[in-house]
Amino acid sequence: MKPNFDLKGKIALVTGATHGLGMAMAKALALSGAKLVVNGHTPSKRKLPLKIIPMPAF
Repeated sequence: MKPNFDLKGKIALVTGATHGLGMAMAKALALSGAKLVVNGHTPSKRKLPLKIIPMPAF
């Protein structure tokens, strides 16, 4: 999937990124080049986006 816009050099804060719409938004932002800060309500699920979403560490 080719991103519609370039977010390289940008940082995105995604709340609710452990499931549903938040996870989908986090994936789209990562594919567009953004570095992510993810947050979720459930502590046991907070590392899930790191396993699923391909993103570089910073």
